[in-house]
Amino acid sequence: INLAVLRNSNTPALMASAGSSSGDVKSPDRADGVAATFEDTVFPDTPQEVTADFLSRMTGRAVKGFQLEILGMGFVCDAHKATLEYEGTAGPSSVVLKMPKDDAGSREMNAPFFALEANWYRKIAAVCPIKCAPALGVFTDPGNPLRFLLVLENLNLVEGNEHNPGWLDGLPPDDIQLAIDDLARMHGKFFQSPLLDTLVPCHPTAGIPSTAYSGPIVGYALKAYAPFPGAVAAGFPEGTLPVDMLEPLLERMKDYLELDYKVDGDDTLYRYPDGPWTYPDPKFRTQEGAAVVVKACEILGSRPRTLVHCDGHPGNTFVNKATGETTWLDFQVYSAGPPGLDLAQALSLGVLGATRESLRDMTRRYHRKLCEHGPAGLEDEYPFEMCWEDFLLGMIVWYPTGAMVHCLNLTTIQTDANGELKRRVLKTFVPRHLALIHDLNLYGFVDEILKR
Repeated sequence: INLAVLRNSNTPALMASAGSSSGDVKSPDRADGVAATFEDTVFPDTPQEVTADFLSRMTGRAVKGFQLEILGMGFVCDAHKATLEYEGTAGPSSVVLKMPKDDAGSREMNAPFFALEANWYRKIAAVCPIKCAPALGVFTDPGNPLRFLLVLENLNLVEGNEHNPGWLDGLPPDDIQLAIDDLARMHGKFFQSPLLDTLVPCHPTAGIPSTAYSGPIVGYALKAYAPFPGAVAAGFPEGTLPVDMLEPLLERMKDYLELDYKVDGDDTLYRYPDGPWTYPDPKFRTQEGAAVVVKACEILGSRPRTLVHCDGHPGNTFVNKATGETTWLDFQVYSAGPPGLDLAQALSLGVLGATRESLRDMTRRYHRKLCEHGPAGLEDEYPFEMCWEDFLLGMIVWYPTGAMVHCLNLTTIQTDANGELKRRVLKTFVPRHLALIHDLNLYGFVDEILKR
């Protein structure tokens, strides 16, 4: 069996030899110590297929037993922690296996993201200035793009590392600033770099002009303008769009979700969708709402480019409080795009007590860091106000994606084993996020760009 094994800054690269059930390993033949990576069809891609022999090959030690437990459930993949028991010399107490969901529909929809993450670890991680979650192995199947496996070190085992599972409740601005300052190093290095065309795959999207920005998140945004696959089962007519079914779905579930909010200058406690706020806003509804996304992508496509993570929220980081170092996860929707685009998720989702002015201050600091790490002339080519506008454009692109995700969650939340956790997150997050959208006057910004 050939296993793709990658070097990271903490662990020597190891490549398991064929039949290495004893735990013997071979060092790669590469002079730089980085193991060659390649595609291999022999690997587990469901929890039921994981074996002690496979884990032995990945750790270079004889694993005699293991226990799997769910560590995190994402939109594209799930993460499973394998707690290991060894025979003889011990290795790491656990590793993390990132696998597609065991659902054919999910795999079909998310297959492009599996290839993207594999490409990140095979081509980009070694030249990227931000620290990536160390990978022990990355696997794809050239004959079946629905299969994928990423084996990672368990970052929880690193002393001082902290993950933020409650990040959707909001984190202090200083914590978010650490992450976006880290992104500034990556953005500066790859600003207008010719390497972008070599390292980053193209993502043509139907309905998006060839000169416009067309990263993976754009395809997801436009899914909100296609018939929702579970509409009939959820009690809606066949062909209903996610952007059109979300508000009636929230109306039906309002006393279960308890999305309560107040408006500045008004002591009334509203329960969404009652009250003055609308979500999704009419500008984003019906098929005509897709024109807003297309317009945002056209403007983004005219900007200077860099390498953007595109999902840079705090839930995709570990921060070491002792060293201040940030380690990044989930490289599934990265692309070549404007630097400010990468602030959309971090600033709009994660900052506790966020206001327009506080986010402009954070963006100014990020922009200064970007200019420090980038080439000469960056500040003239990419001024602060352009960066700020690209942050807002990123929010527009993510907006219908959020509607799609909410529909997927809400149609199953009351039967989901994790439904109560999801309900609690929504109860905290949705009112906070909608308050920020109104403080930023995002809908007014939509009107402005549509007139350009």
